[in-house]
Amino acid sequence: MLKCLMIISSLMTIIFFSTCTPKIVFAYSENWVEVARFEGSGMDFGLLESFRIEHSEWKIVWINIPYVSNPLGFTFYVIPHEDVSDNVFFSIRNRIGTATSFEQENGTINFEDKTGIFHLYVRPSESNWEIIIKENTYSSGPPEPNWVGWSTGSGSADFDGTPRIYTGTNSVTSRFNEWRIKWEYEKNDFVLTTFYCEIRLADTDEVIGSFSTNSSDRTEGIYNITGYDGTFTIFIETNTPKYFYEIERNVNSIPEFPSWVILPLVLTITLFLVVVKRKLYSNVKF
Repeated sequence: MLKCLMIISSLMTIIFFSTCTPKIVFAYSENWVEVARFEGSGMDFGLLESFRIEHSEWKIVWINIPYVSNPLGFTFYVIPHEDVSDNVFFSIRNRIGTATSFEQENGTINFEDKTGIFHLYVRPSESNWEIIIKENTYSSGPPEPNWVGWSTGSGSADFDGTPRIYTGTNSVTSRFNEWRIKWEYEKNDFVLTTFYCEIRLADTDEVIGSFSTNSSDRTEGIYNITGYDGTFTIFIETNTPKYFYEIERNVNSIPEFPSWVILPLVLTITLFLVVVKRKLYSNVKF
């Protein structure tokens, strides 16, 4: 009987580790405090004033009231401060959240573990709208980041007077789930300089992040990656005479402990205790 239980426990452990990823949510207190509020209508659009988030859980509550039938959609984007540039297209590409509405309604966007300074970019609409940012002050604030460099890369378009496109790759591994790429490049004197970077998972080639810019926008910046640890391929395509990047990791960030491990672990420990208890009782003589 005991062997059967152990076999069943082992099978359940294998099944949980290979197929199941349930998420356990623990209840805790909430105290939502307003951080910022924006109101507008019609042609009130563009980049709004920045706001700072200091706690790990926050949300954006919005209200859209169109004043015409078949209105333009009300849309806004949430953009980290470090990704804001004079080029609206590149700023929007690095957004961390989007909301769109074509009718009268309320909506909420929830965020976790994204702190710092952010902006909203509102598109033109035919609505009266209101946007409220709140954070849960009972949620934890993240530890101060400790950025440590661990990999660099560089290259060029191999100039001989004719503009060329350079492509290159570099493999990096990180066991920390928060890291960033600090990049810079020189302008091309012959044509508009473009710089494109893609971050892929090495084992599946899945793209987990990308950014692009050109010399009319900016020639240096930082791109942040959060929630991924493992081995990655950095792919770069550019026509710059020279570029350089450094990859830094936040050593205060660690991969989250997967909650789905808990049940198999409890079952294994329980069976181990049962075995030990039976051994002890079998050695007792009355």
